[in-house]
Amino acid sequence: MKIYYLIFPLLLFPLAEAVALEFKVAYVVDGDTITLQDQNKNLHKIQIAGIDAPEKSQPAWRRAKEGLSEKLQDKVVTVNKTTISFRSQIFLNGEDVGLWQLTRGRAWVDRNASEQLLAADLKKYQQAQLNAQQKRIGLWQLKEAIPPWEYKLRNRP
Repeated sequence: MKIYYLIFPLLLFPLAEAVALEFKVAYVVDGDTITLQDQNKNLHKIQIAGIDAPEKSQPAWRRAKEGLSEKLQDKVVTVNKTTISFRSQIFLNGEDVGLWQLTRGRAWVDRNASEQLLAADLKKYQQAQLNAQQKRIGLWQLKEAIPPWEYKLRNRP
């Protein structure tokens, strides 16, 4: 099966307006990436906007992926697009999935989140991360929680 990035169909819509599309979750790749299936059985790989989950070789990776799988696998989600990118806000029954991951301490607010989210959503994301940190939830229980972007820099070949 071919995997398409959800970019080209969005060229038909104005960028200022949000586009809401429904998809079935085919599988969860990791704590911030999912593959969605459209009505024509085409697959679309999407990264959840505003968050960055641990990399596969990081300690909290498995829990971030498994938690997201339990929440989303085979469910129908809504993708809200406001920019041309394969990063999108994902909603399950109206609940923001990126925010859900942050409240459970399974991701960081992405360092480029201000380019991916509306200002009001960014504030919610930052507050959710701060709450998880203060309560030592999820990855915040680790002795050293290293954001994925720093982890990648430290572990370059």
